[in-house]
Amino acid sequence: MRPETVEALTQAEFVRITPAQQELVARATPEERQLAALAIAHAREARRLLEEMGVLRTPTVLDVTRDDVYTLGKRADALRQAMRELDVSGSWQGHMTLGMALKIAQRERAHVAVRILREGGHQIDDLTGPE
Repeated sequence: MRPETVEALTQAEFVRITPAQQELVARATPEERQLAALAIAHAREARRLLEEMGVLRTPTVLDVTRDDVYTLGKRADALRQAMRELDVSGSWQGHMTLGMALKIAQRERAHVAVRILREGGHQIDDLTGPE
């Protein structure tokens, strides 16, 4: 029995797994599948108990406050502005992530987009280089 296979099987129930983990899942033995099913059942029960005790709570759209809506709108507006800034030079194609677009954009446009995003409340602390 391979622990990494059981882990991949268990994770696949709750989150998207990597292609390498998908390969492990595809080749899992019946015993590994049975052990993962047991782990999944225990994880679900633990989540249920934590939710009952009020320790774990999954927010929904019904939990949004007026301030949350304002903040989300401000962040969305900043993303749209940054997208327009990067679109001027054609840097942000539909299939690309924002991070990829910032890497290939003209330096000035990238700096403006980052400034807009920061002003809009987005954290972009992992970028390096001069501003």
